[in-house]
Amino acid sequence: MSRKGYPFRDDIEKAILEVINSEKYKKKKILPFELCKDVSKKLEKRGFYTGHVNVKRVWKIFVDMIKRKKIKSESS
Repeated sequence: MSRKGYPFRDDIEKAILEVINSEKYKKKKILPFELCKDVSKKLEKRGFYTGHVNVKRVWKIFVDMIKRKKIKSESS
């Protein structure tokens, strides 16, 4: 029995990009709790342990991605 690995920042960033590019988020406002839930599901499907993935961590990475211009913000 092998242990699942923890997702690193890069893994969470990839999951965020996949989630926000999905049809569900195309014309919908992104809420922190829903984003975290969907990102956790994506990471679990990839085989990661998501016990330490929480709303604050996902939202912080999401905001940093906007600041670094990896994601286009609707307000800008």
